[in-house]
Amino acid sequence: MKLFSVFFLLGFILISCSTKSDKQLFDEAAKYFEEDKIPESIAVYEKLAIDFPESELAPKAISQIAGIYHSKKVAALSEMESLLLADSLFYSVFLKYPNNDQAPMALFMSGFIQANELADYQRATDTYNTFLETYKDHELAVSAREELENMGLSPEEILRKNLAKQE
Repeated sequence: MKLFSVFFLLGFILISCSTKSDKQLFDEAAKYFEEDKIPESIAVYEKLAIDFPESELAPKAISQIAGIYHSKKVAALSEMESLLLADSLFYSVFLKYPNNDQAPMALFMSGFIQANELADYQRATDTYNTFLETYKDHELAVSAREELENMGLSPEEILRKNLAKQE
């Protein structure tokens, strides 16, 4: 019954949003997020991305949803489900909008989640290498290289490695 109520509420929100602009939807989703109305925020961000896929706000909306999942704010999902959704959505921003200013950060975040939270080192390596091939001059390129160099190492191992380099 509770699940039915959530879907009913989300359906109502989507219907009520039907005549709004992409900017209005983005602002509404952000307001819901600030009010800690997470399902409503996700629903409105999704509506924006679906109804306005060519909008400059669409990749930002998808990134916002990915960030919500990454911060594990959806109580109905396990930590693993949240992380997998975040990874998938961040990567989708890169695939759908590779030239958008959101794409480099989204691709980097996908690799970060794969490496540091999912311990999927092969996928993370592929993602970081894609980042370096695609955005070699981006400010996050240095961080992507460091992630590749330190992948799978504990903080103590990274510290020892860095200290050894200094000697």
